[in-house]
Amino acid sequence: MLGGRVSGVVDSVAHLAAAEGWPVEVVHPAQTVARRPPRTVGADHPAFERLLTWEHPPAFRALIPSARIAGADPLVFTRDRRALLESTFDRYQLDRHEAMRRRLGPTRRRRGRHLALVGPWSHNHYHWFLDLLPRLALLPVAEEPDAPVVVPASVSALQRQSLELAGIDAGRLVRAPGPLRGLRPELLVDELWFPSMTGRSTGNPPAWVVDWLRDRLAPDAPTGRRRRRLYVSRADAGSRRVADEERVAALLSEHGFEPILPGALPLEEQLARFAEAEAVVGAHGAGLVGLFAARDATVIELFSPEYVNGCYYAMSDAAGHDYWYLVGAPATGGDVVVDLDALERTLAAAGLAAGAG
Repeated sequence: MLGGRVSGVVDSVAHLAAAEGWPVEVVHPAQTVARRPPRTVGADHPAFERLLTWEHPPAFRALIPSARIAGADPLVFTRDRRALLESTFDRYQLDRHEAMRRRLGPTRRRRGRHLALVGPWSHNHYHWFLDLLPRLALLPVAEEPDAPVVVPASVSALQRQSLELAGIDAGRLVRAPGPLRGLRPELLVDELWFPSMTGRSTGNPPAWVVDWLRDRLAPDAPTGRRRRRLYVSRADAGSRRVADEERVAALLSEHGFEPILPGALPLEEQLARFAEAEAVVGAHGAGLVGLFAARDATVIELFSPEYVNGCYYAMSDAAGHDYWYLVGAPATGGDVVVDLDALERTLAAAGLAAGAG
């Protein structure tokens, strides 16, 4: 079957499903969250103010007949080539997608019922774990044990490992077509269970997302022995590193912290370290994703003033962690220079000074 151009946009899958008589189920109702304010020994940063109260929309799934899937970070389309806005985060992202700007290719048809686990920025470690993987919780994975799961074309070995931990083995995966180059075909499936986004926007996971990730992926917390204190390094990153890391790590070592470079560890070992943590200190970045595996931890996030992002504050609140932050001085390439006196004061205020407790 030959392709064609996109014919329109579906703003609400739930409304379309209701109008067409397609099965649609709300899995998690709408919720308004009042978060505990983040704490700091310095001046409050305005980036956190808008996050103090947050509205999570209903999370649902809908069964779409003759659904099409196309492009890198794939979009889902109806049979008449209308793009589902809820395939991505917002209209801005949708309009910039390659599939919206060119003619779609011919279709590659797959018979039967499939489950959609595709979405934007799937290559990114944070977005995979906090935005995309938890959409499995909205899908009838157990009720449809033989239904293939459509994943992005570029799903990595670590992502496959996370899927296995979540109960989806490699034999169940069907890769989406990938970038629209030449005559690369769209995927056309007879029926597609489509899950909504887990929240209103990225970086604001509901508590059920954190609970699901912890239950499916994280090992049990240790009992009967002292829990770990972790300093999460970004030494392997290209930006947002701690410029004075040697001094910061030495100070933290005096308070019982051990360094960890998550990207150098297998996924299960990363999650085991976080599951054992009573405290985590680290610069803002993907290495902090493992916070979902921790239980009742104290978190101290380090920021450059050039980029303060509250996504780990939102995750920490959803996970029940005690969240602190410290804004340092800017350094080259978005790195941060940490005020050691301020870090000492933060550790003391958070009850993490050597000998505290």
